[in-house]
Amino acid sequence: LTLALNSTVRDRVSILYQIMKQQDNTNDIDSSNSKGVVSEKMIIQMIDHLQKTCQLVPDSQIIESNVSYPVQEYKIGTAKELYFKARNGDDGGKKSKEGTVPYKDEEHKMVEEDEFYALLRTRWICAWGECYVKKKRGASDET
Repeated sequence: LTLALNSTVRDRVSILYQIMKQQDNTNDIDSSNSKGVVSEKMIIQMIDHLQKTCQLVPDSQIIESNVSYPVQEYKIGTAKELYFKARNGDDGGKKSKEGTVPYKDEEHKMVEEDEFYALLRTRWICAWGECYVKKKRGASDET
């Protein structure tokens, strides 16, 4: 609780990342994990924990279901679905790379701390409301 109340978002992300690094036993690249990366699986698990503890905003978790007739239906996305939307930008069949976090290491699918921080700030995950940014003056308001 102290971490959530008395620290910056960057500190929270860093501590969560350090915890994942210690727990990640699937690092086949370097068993000592000196490169400072964690597996995609660990990131998805952490997103799941954040989701289950209500640390993700509700807007980001609502995704389109496969049922679109007679009306489009929506569902709560799983951690895995939210993760891949943040990576690929797939938003209801409309591919958009805006606001996504592409892989730095496509072959091994390992995630660095900066990537993890960027993933949590995407509109598909939006931990602690960090995806909401103040608009610059003069920008049009869309509601």
